[in-house]
Amino acid sequence: MVIEQAPLEDELGDVLEKAMRLSGLGAEALAARCDVSADKIRDALDYRYEELGPRDLDHLAGALGLAQAGLRELASGRYPLPVVSGLPFCLHPLRAPHGLGTANAYVVTDCRSGEGVLFDTGPDPVRLRRVWPAGVTRLVTISTRVAKADTYRAISEANPAVWYTVGTHPHGAAEEPDVSADTIAELAKAPRCVGIGEAGLDYHYEDAAPEAVQERVLRAHIE
Repeated sequence: MVIEQAPLEDELGDVLEKAMRLSGLGAEALAARCDVSADKIRDALDYRYEELGPRDLDHLAGALGLAQAGLRELASGRYPLPVVSGLPFCLHPLRAPHGLGTANAYVVTDCRSGEGVLFDTGPDPVRLRRVWPAGVTRLVTISTRVAKADTYRAISEANPAVWYTVGTHPHGAAEEPDVSADTIAELAKAPRCVGIGEAGLDYHYEDAAPEAVQERVLRAHIE
Protein backbone atom coordinates (compact mmCIF):
# COMPACT_ATOMS: atom_id res chain seq x y z
CA MET A 1 0.00 0.00 0.00
CA VAL A 2 1.03 3.63 -0.34
CA ILE A 3 0.74 5.42 2.98
CA GLU A 4 -0.39 9.03 3.02
CA GLN A 5 2.09 10.22 5.64
CA ALA A 6 5.47 8.84 6.67
CA PRO A 7 6.38 8.89 10.36
CA LEU A 8 9.46 10.89 11.26
CA GLU A 9 12.62 8.81 11.33
CA ASP A 10 14.12 10.71 14.25
CA GLU A 11 12.68 11.31 17.70
CA LEU A 12 13.69 14.23 19.88
CA GLY A 13 16.56 12.24 21.39
CA ASP A 14 17.93 11.43 17.94
CA VAL A 15 17.78 15.08 16.85
CA LEU A 16 19.57 16.24 20.00
CA GLU A 17 22.24 13.54 19.67
CA LYS A 18 23.00 14.49 16.07
CA ALA A 19 23.02 18.22 16.82
CA MET A 20 25.34 17.68 19.78
CA ARG A 21 27.68 15.58 17.67
CA LEU A 22 27.82 18.20 14.93
CA SER A 23 28.43 20.92 17.53
CA GLY A 24 31.14 18.89 19.27
CA LEU A 25 29.32 19.16 22.60
CA GLY A 26 28.87 16.53 25.27
CA ALA A 27 26.10 16.62 27.87
CA GLU A 28 28.16 18.59 30.40
CA ALA A 29 29.37 21.17 27.88
CA LEU A 30 25.88 21.64 26.48
CA ALA A 31 24.46 22.01 29.99
CA ALA A 32 26.92 24.77 30.76
CA ARG A 33 26.04 26.57 27.55
CA CYS A 34 22.24 26.41 27.75
CA ASP A 35 21.42 26.25 31.49
CA VAL A 36 19.70 22.87 31.22
CA SER A 37 20.98 20.20 33.58
CA ALA A 38 23.24 17.50 32.17
CA ASP A 39 20.96 14.86 33.72
CA LYS A 40 17.98 16.18 31.74
CA ILE A 41 20.06 16.13 28.57
CA ARG A 42 21.22 12.56 29.15
CA ASP A 43 17.64 11.51 29.86
CA ALA A 44 16.51 13.10 26.59
CA LEU A 45 19.21 11.21 24.70
CA ASP A 46 17.72 8.04 26.23
CA TYR A 47 14.24 9.07 25.02
CA ARG A 48 13.02 10.21 28.44
CA TYR A 49 11.56 13.68 28.00
CA GLU A 50 9.26 14.06 31.00
CA GLU A 51 11.41 16.64 32.76
CA LEU A 52 12.03 18.84 29.70
CA GLY A 53 9.84 21.93 29.74
CA PRO A 54 9.31 24.57 27.02
CA ARG A 55 12.05 26.75 28.52
CA ASP A 56 14.52 23.84 28.42
CA LEU A 57 13.64 23.09 24.80
CA ASP A 58 14.09 26.73 23.79
CA HIS A 59 17.48 26.91 25.50
CA LEU A 60 18.61 23.65 23.89
CA ALA A 61 17.47 24.88 20.48
CA GLY A 62 19.38 28.14 20.92
CA ALA A 63 22.58 26.42 22.00
CA LEU A 64 22.47 23.88 19.17
CA GLY A 65 21.30 26.17 16.38
CA LEU A 66 17.92 24.46 16.03
CA ALA A 67 14.53 26.03 15.41
CA GLN A 68 12.73 26.57 18.73
CA ALA A 69 9.25 26.06 17.31
CA GLY A 70 10.31 22.90 15.49
CA LEU A 71 11.92 21.40 18.57
CA ARG A 72 8.82 22.12 20.65
CA GLU A 73 6.57 20.51 18.05
CA LEU A 74 8.83 17.48 17.83
CA ALA A 75 8.82 17.06 21.61
CA SER A 76 5.02 17.28 21.75
CA GLY A 77 4.44 14.86 18.87
CA ARG A 78 2.85 17.57 16.73
CA TYR A 79 5.63 18.00 14.18
CA PRO A 80 4.02 18.09 10.71
CA LEU A 81 4.54 14.85 8.83
CA PRO A 82 5.58 14.82 5.17
CA VAL A 83 2.82 13.97 2.71
CA VAL A 84 3.92 11.09 0.49
CA SER A 85 0.78 10.35 -1.53
CA GLY A 86 1.05 10.21 -5.28
CA LEU A 87 4.55 8.75 -5.39
CA PRO A 88 5.21 5.99 -7.95
CA PHE A 89 6.28 3.49 -5.28
CA CYS A 90 5.09 2.04 -2.00
CA LEU A 91 6.65 3.12 1.30
CA HIS A 92 6.52 0.76 4.27
CA PRO A 93 7.78 2.18 7.59
CA LEU A 94 8.92 -0.57 9.96
CA ARG A 95 8.89 0.64 13.57
CA ALA A 96 10.14 -1.76 16.23
CA PRO A 97 10.63 -1.16 19.98
CA HIS A 98 14.31 -0.80 20.85
CA GLY A 99 15.35 -0.02 24.40
CA LEU A 100 13.39 3.01 25.57
CA GLY A 101 12.76 4.24 22.05
CA THR A 102 11.87 3.01 18.59
CA ALA A 103 14.16 1.79 15.84
CA ASN A 104 13.06 2.69 12.35
CA ALA A 105 13.62 1.00 9.03
CA TYR A 106 11.90 1.66 5.71
CA VAL A 107 11.08 -0.54 2.75
CA VAL A 108 10.53 1.17 -0.61
CA THR A 109 9.00 -1.16 -3.18
CA ASP A 110 7.59 -1.35 -6.65
CA CYS A 111 3.88 -1.56 -5.81
CA ARG A 112 3.22 -4.11 -8.55
CA SER A 113 6.13 -6.51 -8.22
CA GLY A 114 6.77 -6.40 -4.48
CA GLU A 115 10.50 -5.87 -5.08
CA GLY A 116 12.35 -3.05 -3.40
CA VAL A 117 15.07 -1.64 -1.21
CA LEU A 118 15.50 -1.64 2.59
CA PHE A 119 16.81 1.56 4.20
CA ASP A 120 18.34 1.15 7.66
CA THR A 121 18.13 -2.20 9.35
CA GLY A 122 15.99 -1.82 12.47
CA PRO A 123 17.12 -3.20 15.85
CA ASP A 124 17.84 -6.81 14.84
CA PRO A 125 16.75 -9.44 12.28
CA VAL A 126 14.18 -11.13 14.52
CA ARG A 127 12.26 -7.95 15.37
CA LEU A 128 12.53 -6.74 11.79
CA ARG A 129 10.89 -9.97 10.68
CA ARG A 130 7.97 -9.38 13.07
CA VAL A 131 7.04 -6.09 11.42
CA TRP A 132 7.82 -7.18 7.87
CA PRO A 133 5.19 -5.95 5.34
CA ALA A 134 3.07 -8.55 3.61
CA GLY A 135 3.53 -8.72 -0.14
CA VAL A 136 7.22 -7.82 -0.22
CA THR A 137 8.72 -10.76 -2.08
CA ARG A 138 12.26 -9.65 -2.91
CA LEU A 139 14.34 -6.86 -1.47
CA VAL A 140 17.96 -5.71 -1.35
CA THR A 141 19.35 -3.99 1.74
CA ILE A 142 22.15 -1.61 0.80
CA SER A 143 25.33 -1.64 2.87
CA THR A 144 26.64 1.55 4.46
CA ARG A 145 29.65 -0.01 6.22
CA VAL A 146 31.67 -3.11 5.35
CA ALA A 147 31.93 -3.67 9.12
CA LYS A 148 28.17 -4.33 9.15
CA ALA A 149 28.39 -7.21 6.65
CA ASP A 150 27.58 -9.79 9.34
CA THR A 151 24.44 -7.80 10.30
CA TYR A 152 23.24 -7.65 6.70
CA ARG A 153 23.97 -11.35 6.23
CA ALA A 154 21.99 -12.21 9.39
CA ILE A 155 19.02 -10.11 8.24
CA SER A 156 19.11 -11.86 4.87
CA GLU A 157 19.30 -15.31 6.41
CA ALA A 158 16.39 -14.52 8.75
CA ASN A 159 14.23 -13.06 5.96
CA PRO A 160 14.06 -15.14 2.75
CA ALA A 161 12.85 -12.07 0.84
CA VAL A 162 16.01 -10.09 1.65
CA TRP A 163 19.34 -10.03 -0.18
CA TYR A 164 22.16 -7.61 0.56
CA THR A 165 25.26 -5.80 -0.66
CA VAL A 166 28.68 -5.07 0.86
CA GLY A 167 30.24 -1.64 0.75
CA THR A 168 31.06 1.67 2.45
CA HIS A 169 28.94 4.79 2.07
CA PRO A 170 31.28 7.73 1.31
CA HIS A 171 30.12 9.50 4.47
CA GLY A 172 31.55 6.62 6.49
CA ALA A 173 34.79 6.29 4.57
CA ALA A 174 36.86 7.71 7.44
CA GLU A 175 35.48 5.01 9.75
CA GLU A 176 36.95 2.20 7.65
CA PRO A 177 39.53 3.75 5.31
CA ASP A 178 41.72 0.69 4.95
CA VAL A 179 39.28 -2.06 3.96
CA SER A 180 40.97 -3.84 1.09
CA ALA A 181 39.54 -4.85 -2.26
CA ASP A 182 40.31 -8.49 -1.32
CA THR A 183 38.21 -8.18 1.87
CA ILE A 184 35.25 -6.73 -0.02
CA ALA A 185 35.53 -9.39 -2.74
CA GLU A 186 35.67 -12.18 -0.16
CA LEU A 187 32.60 -10.90 1.70
CA ALA A 188 30.75 -10.51 -1.59
CA LYS A 189 31.11 -14.26 -2.23
CA ALA A 190 28.42 -15.01 0.36
CA PRO A 191 25.43 -16.74 -1.25
CA ARG A 192 22.93 -13.98 -0.43
CA CYS A 193 25.20 -11.05 -1.30
CA VAL A 194 24.19 -9.67 -4.70
CA GLY A 195 26.42 -6.64 -5.18
CA ILE A 196 29.04 -4.18 -3.96
CA GLY A 197 27.92 -0.82 -2.59
CA GLU A 198 27.14 1.69 -1.41
CA ALA A 199 30.19 3.17 -3.06
CA GLY A 200 30.97 6.57 -4.46
CA LEU A 201 32.02 10.12 -3.68
CA ASP A 202 30.03 12.76 -1.80
CA TYR A 203 31.64 16.13 -1.16
CA HIS A 204 28.44 18.03 -0.39
CA TYR A 205 28.39 17.91 3.42
CA GLU A 206 30.91 19.75 5.56
CA ASP A 207 31.26 16.82 7.98
CA ALA A 208 31.85 14.26 5.23
CA ALA A 209 35.01 12.17 5.16
CA PRO A 210 38.05 13.88 3.59
CA GLU A 211 38.06 13.71 -0.20
CA ALA A 212 41.32 11.75 -0.35
CA VAL A 213 39.91 9.12 2.02
CA GLN A 214 36.69 8.82 0.01
CA GLU A 215 38.71 8.35 -3.16
CA ARG A 216 40.90 5.64 -1.60
CA VAL A 217 37.87 3.74 -0.32
CA LEU A 218 36.13 4.01 -3.70
CA ARG A 219 39.16 2.53 -5.46
CA ALA A 220 38.95 -0.51 -3.18
CA HIS A 221 35.35 -1.00 -4.28
CA ILE A 222 36.03 -0.88 -8.01
CA GLU A 223 39.33 -2.75 -8.23
